[in-house]
Amino acid sequence: MPEEEEVLADYQSTRLSLKSHPLALHRKQLEHMNLVTAEQLLHFQNGRLVSVAGLVLLRQRPSTAKGITFVTLEDETGTINLIVHMAVWQRHYTIARRAPAWLVKGRLESKDRIIHVVAKRIEDLSASLAIPHLQARDFR
Repeated sequence: MPEEEEVLADYQSTRLSLKSHPLALHRKQLEHMNLVTAEQLLHFQNGRLVSVAGLVLLRQRPSTAKGITFVTLEDETGTINLIVHMAVWQRHYTIARRAPAWLVKGRLESKDRIIHVVAKRIEDLSASLAIPHLQARDFR
């Protein structure tokens, strides 16, 4: 079985693979799209516009967050914490609720090595990269 098929089969059955990460298999294509990794975000300045991609690990909207949804994406280098305001969530509702992998454009917020990306645009990355449909953990 080719590595890509094996990794995707692993993710579909166990949500992980010891071989690789689904995004690592497409990293050259993602770099060509100017998407940065979770690890690279550590080296960017606060306020910079960035584009990131990852598998959706979880979505949570605490009742105290005034409509903000916090989303965690995962790529092969780590996790990316997103802040999605209500207007952005509503504008991209179908993708935000159902897509297993996102491409996000937004503004980096970095303070004391705590990093978030405030989402401005969300795109479904799963169809273009043949990412398996994985169920994220959603908390409300």
